[in-house]
Amino acid sequence: MINTRDQVANSAQDLRKVWTAIHGVSAMATILPAACYKAWSEKAELHQRLAGTVSLFDARDAAWEAVQAVARSIRVPTEAGNRITHGGIEMDFAVARHLTLTSYVTITWSIYDRLASVCGKLAAVAQLSGNQRRNLKILEDLLGDRSKKRKGSGEGSEEEESDKGDFIGFGLQRHLKEAYAWPLRVSYKVRNWLVHEGYEIAGHSMFKGVQIVDGFVLHDRAIKAIEIECFHSLDGDKIVGCCLSAADERWQTKDLLQVLKQYHGEVDTMFGCLLKWAVDSFVGQIHAFAERDSTSLALLGGKVGS
Repeated sequence: MINTRDQVANSAQDLRKVWTAIHGVSAMATILPAACYKAWSEKAELHQRLAGTVSLFDARDAAWEAVQAVARSIRVPTEAGNRITHGGIEMDFAVARHLTLTSYVTITWSIYDRLASVCGKLAAVAQLSGNQRRNLKILEDLLGDRSKKRKGSGEGSEEEESDKGDFIGFGLQRHLKEAYAWPLRVSYKVRNWLVHEGYEIAGHSMFKGVQIVDGFVLHDRAIKAIEIECFHSLDGDKIVGCCLSAADERWQTKDLLQVLKQYHGEVDTMFGCLLKWAVDSFVGQIHAFAERDSTSLALLGGKVGS
């Protein structure tokens, strides 16, 4: 299975090799117009963004360890009531829970947003890849989830759904939707709930309670809200839109830490595969179209990464 951190580092190296090689032959006479090599060079510059993403995995690991430390306080007897010590500071358990969990999901989605941006610039249609002000939106553009826009104004206004096209080639959107939609949507919903809404949204509390004994267990109403907004459905006893078997699925535990650990593992795998496909396809494009130039061997040496 692809290790996403390693894949990011390897893809950054592959793009840097292409970028360096293109600059090395820029002064040569080529059959292909210089504009072609310029466009390839601009995309290959994304190696810098990928290389800068690798360190975020270390930050996420540290944030996850902080969450785990708060979780371990649940099993440690204390005379301080509902207060624990986090980072040398004594605070209420619910505060520490919110503080660490928000940090963890925020860093996680920083990684996902950066990888989606790179994949979009490399492999999306020109509407996205050529728009410097528009990054690929993970749910709307990768999964094709519909966005709701309000039609009209005032009391008589209505919400209408806008159809989203497939911005990635080779029918990839369907594959991502069938295999990863459920864990991706749940993670995104939890991120938004924590970062933008705090502990409550539409009158629903995220967690079962605020006491140490409540841990990270989701409230029943939160589970219901997430299932509705993330399009939860079953095929037999298996959740639709993921690769997990019913026996392996952690959703039924109601423990958000177990759910996020498993679901982020799935989403990590998705982005590792997506990034590998996008970079390999981009390198393959150069190899195929630069073949008529004598620069093709200088550019790729037969295959980047060999």
